[in-house]
Amino acid sequence: MNPNQSGPQSGPPKQIRKHGEASVYWDEEKGAWYYRVQIAGKRYKRSTEIRSKSERRSAERKAKEMARALFEQDQVALDAVVARPGFSTVGELMDRWEEAGPIKSAKAVARRFERFVEAAFETTSPREVKLDRALDGEALRRWTQEQAKAGRGEDGIRSDVASIKSVVQPSVIHAYAALKLPPVENFRSVVFSTRRREGKGAVKRSAFVCISPEVLKRMEEAAERLRQSADPQDRRVWAVFALMRWCGLRNTEAVDLRWAWIRQGKKSKALDFVKRDLGGGQFYYPKGRDGAVPVREDLLAQLRAAFPEAQEYVIPRENKTDAENLCQRDINRFVEKFLARRGKKLSYNLRMQFGAEIAMRDGLEVASRMLRHASTQTTWAYYHDLVTEPDPL
Repeated sequence: MNPNQSGPQSGPPKQIRKHGEASVYWDEEKGAWYYRVQIAGKRYKRSTEIRSKSERRSAERKAKEMARALFEQDQVALDAVVARPGFSTVGELMDRWEEAGPIKSAKAVARRFERFVEAAFETTSPREVKLDRALDGEALRRWTQEQAKAGRGEDGIRSDVASIKSVVQPSVIHAYAALKLPPVENFRSVVFSTRRREGKGAVKRSAFVCISPEVLKRMEEAAERLRQSADPQDRRVWAVFALMRWCGLRNTEAVDLRWAWIRQGKKSKALDFVKRDLGGGQFYYPKGRDGAVPVREDLLAQLRAAFPEAQEYVIPRENKTDAENLCQRDINRFVEKFLARRGKKLSYNLRMQFGAEIAMRDGLEVASRMLRHASTQTTWAYYHDLVTEPDPL
């Protein structure tokens, strides 16, 4: 389908698409109509946000409009990047970035970009640096290496790199048509990583190390005190801890869990994470692959006792923001008392510990299925460690 024509294919394209040619298809896993289009050698995949399989024609019409807008936007970006590289300065780019305001943190992003230029080029006037120098991919790569050598944490550097690179993403570059931007593909392609190669074709990043028995015991004792607390918020933090520690749930899964998602398995109750129609046009899509996690009866009884008022959600909340704060902030504040300097998502160490224990007891494949990973490679790389030292032969 050309942005100005109709008649898309019904499934994912099997051949290389030409410039501006798009195809619409139904994504069974996501439960929505998607389209793909190739423009100026770049491939885009976008959701039409139409989630009814019967509304194919509507999806085609919307995809045509979206593809046309994408094509026009890309033309503006291409026009901007080809003329007179280095004509504009960092200051001009930052002024337009803040004016365009593509995100709420536009000013904070601008400051980060300026700090990068100041450090990378050792200048006290970063806004005067020409863009052909500032958007040099090799300069960004050197900067990340120097930051790591200086002792900065990986999470902090990744966050800065994401902000720095966001000022030249295709989705916002059209706002700078008045600038004479240099080619930015090399700059956008720079990826900071501490990954190290483990043999041909295998990549492994800072593998998980099991929590020591002493630390784990202190953490579980502290969590038990939260469960017995009179403060409902303490009990909610315990609930997230318990579901991650003994069921291996992701933060958001613990908060999203409904009582209706608990079913009887072959040996015990199980938490069932599958695609669900929540009504009112809303759907739940599990991250990774569908799957069920067995849960102890006594843990379910403790959850019922902790939240006798709970009707729909296992862990009650006043609103969505309340649940997000519990998932992203409160549980991490609890875990960081015991696991300092283990990255931003400290609570994920509980899920990783669960995976390691299951892998050692039941094997890597079982652990992968319990964690609902799309590949056992993910389980092996990030969620696996020896819980106890094997006996000698």
